[in-house]
Amino acid sequence: DPSWQSRRFQFLAVPIMDGDRCLAAMGTGFYRRAVPAAQIEENLFQPMQETATRISHEIALIRTRLKEGDQSLLG
Repeated sequence: DPSWQSRRFQFLAVPIMDGDRCLAAMGTGFYRRAVPAAQIEENLFQPMQETATRISHEIALIRTRLKEGDQSLLG
């Protein structure tokens, strides 16, 4: 039964933002038994959220540099 099997597997995703809009999502899937529920936030969610925030900041920096005329980012 597919609905039973999906309860054995969890997926977690965080947005990668570009200003006010979601540009992408970063996600991971894992078996429920592999990661205790008490550790999901500390071991998965927080590091993913921190990484997504850093990526969002880099996107903002790239946009700023492009607006200022920095063409070196284009290759």
